Amino acid sequence: MADLMKCTTGPWEEAFSIENNRKSWERIGLCPFTRAVYWELRRKEGKARKTVAKAEGVNLEVAEEKQQAAEVSEKRKRERCKGVGEVGQVLQVGRGIGRSWGGS
Repeated sequence: MADLMKCTTGPWEEAFSIENNRKSWERIGLCPFTRAVYWELRRKEGKARKTVAKAEGVNLEVAEEKQQAAEVSEKRKRERCKGVGEVGQVLQVGRGIGRSWGGS
């Protein structure tokens, strides 16, 4: 076991050195913070989306407009319901109108 530690200490320290960590963090955009991974994935996703749309004969502009309209509609629904609570809570209040607290 002691020999194993002697053999692995050097490579371990080299692999996890400050310099290697800095290089890795810089490569993925953590230091300095650039979101490099996010932007790289987003670029690849955009290319893939265009390729699929072209193969399926889909007009991306129309599809994106429909998606944006759906998002706006969903946002408006959420804004209208702000402060109302969960749907179950609203129904509970509605059912309780006109009834006594005794449950009769």
